[in-house]
Amino acid sequence: MADLILSRTNSALVVSLAECKAYLRLERDDDDALLSGLVRTAMALCEAFTGQWLIVRDGEQRLASAGYWQRINAVPVVAITGVAVGGDLVPGTAFDSDIDLPGHVFSRIHVDDIAGAVLASMHGGPAGIYNIADDLPAPGEAVTAAAARMLGMAPSPLIPLAQATLSPMGRAFYAECRRVANGRMKRQLGYCLKYPDYHSGLLACFAEMQQ
Repeated sequence: MADLILSRTNSALVVSLAECKAYLRLERDDDDALLSGLVRTAMALCEAFTGQWLIVRDGEQRLASAGYWQRINAVPVVAITGVAVGGDLVPGTAFDSDIDLPGHVFSRIHVDDIAGAVLASMHGGPAGIYNIADDLPAPGEAVTAAAARMLGMAPSPLIPLAQATLSPMGRAFYAECRRVANGRMKRQLGYCLKYPDYHSGLLACFAEMQQ
């Protein structure tokens, strides 16, 4: 994989030059460029050490083309305003929609139930393969719409699959349903789901965000 290149498109400072000079009790302007450079260096070292940007500002990251998930170096991310593919800019608004594909559902599971089921398998039950999934396979757009409503936001508009801008990997996801049965997990491991559907799972995530 190619190296990741991160460029910052503005020169915002975590501490303004005026604040820096006031703290140092400097009134002359002779060393303004030097002070700004020192603040930028300290800021860069701090961000490199913590792995977090200290202030909100624009940035650009170049990634090698790949068919797998890649990490964005700048965190936390406030918004992705565009994606350029082969030099062509795809605006961020291109992703402000969900796919409308009637009948397409897939199973999901809360991370706490993954851990719970794994622990249950360590304390009993025959060896074998278990589907760790909740009780309610559902369309992806139903889950994102429910999450939006919890956050007081309007759900994303729906577009047909044929109109969606998707990678081959993304389009393949919609080729079939990913519905799995969890009966064996319940019967043989005796595990009772903490979050049996996406409604309860989202409520738990939302409550955790509020803490």
